[in-house]
Amino acid sequence: MFSFFTLCDVQGWLQRHKLPRTKRMLPTAKQIRGTIVDALVNQVVVYPAAMYLAYFHLVGGLPDAHAPLATSFIELWKTFIFAETFNEVGFYIIHRAVHESSFLYKHVHKKHHNYVGTIMIAAEHAHPIESVFANVLPTVGYCLFMRVHCLVFLVWLAWRSWETFEAHSGYCYKDTFLSRIGMLHAHRCEFHDYHHTVNIGNFGT
Repeated sequence: MFSFFTLCDVQGWLQRHKLPRTKRMLPTAKQIRGTIVDALVNQVVVYPAAMYLAYFHLVGGLPDAHAPLATSFIELWKTFIFAETFNEVGFYIIHRAVHESSFLYKHVHKKHHNYVGTIMIAAEHAHPIESVFANVLPTVGYCLFMRVHCLVFLVWLAWRSWETFEAHSGYCYKDTFLSRIGMLHAHRCEFHDYHHTVNIGNFGT
């Protein structure tokens, strides 16, 4: 996903969907290199460790690999609605807390706001504490505690990942066909981009 949005920037593709940027909003090469390191540390160390601790110390082990897979539309719809609600409420509470507390903002959340105008990889640019409590736990919490089937969880995780990466991409596709049929997250791109560029409000949907 990062490659696609980077190509859009480098090759000048889809620039009519690019959100406005001033010079102070553009990331530096050093900042991007640091974020790539953060992303590797998060993906290889922080997220696996958080998931291990959550599964084995909060819910007592991995889900049953042989559990029946619920395939009815209503059951899947309920799972995704509850997972989305858990994520939205959890993220809002943590995100607002790290803004309301000057200590937490300075020592934890300010790192993420080094990106004034975000690019997709900025979604990974976060303090490890924030990565766990604002990103991992709200995203996986419902599926974790309700022991949702692994395949359903992976579909939810893919959708949730795309949502957060697109929201940080700096591109807003609200006038496109895919956005009109609900396959993209244009509303979230505008909403979260305002939060970064102005650094007030819009803590969560």
